[in-house]
This record gives sequence, C-alpha cells and structure tokens, in this order.
Amino acid sequence: MLDTWNSAEALVRIAAALESGRLPPVGDRAFLACAIRRWLQEDEPIDRALGLGGGQGLRKARTTYLRECRNAALRKAHTLVDGPSAWQRSVALAAEVRHFNASIWPCWGGLDEPPTGFSDLRAALFEAANLGALPETPEGLHRICGPFAHDL
Repeated sequence: MLDTWNSAEALVRIAAALESGRLPPVGDRAFLACAIRRWLQEDEPIDRALGLGGGQGLRKARTTYLRECRNAALRKAHTLVDGPSAWQRSVALAAEVRHFNASIWPCWGGLDEPPTGFSDLRAALFEAANLGALPETPEGLHRICGPFAHDL
C-alpha cells in the first residue's frame, strides 16, 4: 500500500489525466483498481483502501489536488506576462499577483467567475486565487512556474 502522500499524488495524477481525456499512468490505474477491489470485495472503507488513512488523508489529497490546480493556473499566468527569461517573468508575475491580491481579489473574491472584459492574465489569477493563496514573491512563483518546476 502507498503512504498517504503517494496516494494523494496518485489521485491527483488520475484526476488530471481523466480531466484531460487521457488514461492515467499504468501504475496509477493499478493502484486505483486494487483500491476499488478491496473496497468492493473486502468491505474496506474507501479512504483506507485508497491509502488515505481517514479524514486527515482525505484532506491531504484534496489539498494536493487544489494546490496543483492552482499551480497550473499560475503557470498559465506566467506565460501571459512579458519578460526575456523565466526569472524575469516570475518577477513581473509577482508584481501582478501583489496588485491582484491588494486591489482586485477583494472585489472578485466572492464571484464564481471573473467579470467579462478582463485580460487572460486576470482570469488566470482569478482561477488560481479561487484554489488557494497566491505566492507574492518572485522566488515562490519561480519555484512553481520556472524551468525546473514539475507537475505531479
């Protein structure tokens, strides 16, 4: 059985693959099939069968999923700011995020979607902010969006 962290990562990869119309990786499919079989055949609680260890593990899977969705929206925003290098785009995005957090998010925070007529950058930041707190430093954003960042 996978530990809680690896189970949460596997579930995030499975969800991402299915949402994009792809099959999950073979190892993740085997993990999910085994968990479902244990749940159905052995009447094991689904959270335990998935290796999530109860409420705390379920929260960890949800947190991991939301963070990865937020990071995907931040990576999209990163492609929408100008700069000759990934680092310079991270610096520019940090300034945009600080402005967004201070001036825009307080007005948009209760909305289901961003108002129409705003830039793709604002829409990406709205999506990211709906999923979690936005890092405001170039370093924090570069860890998520830079050339050595990775997806689950």
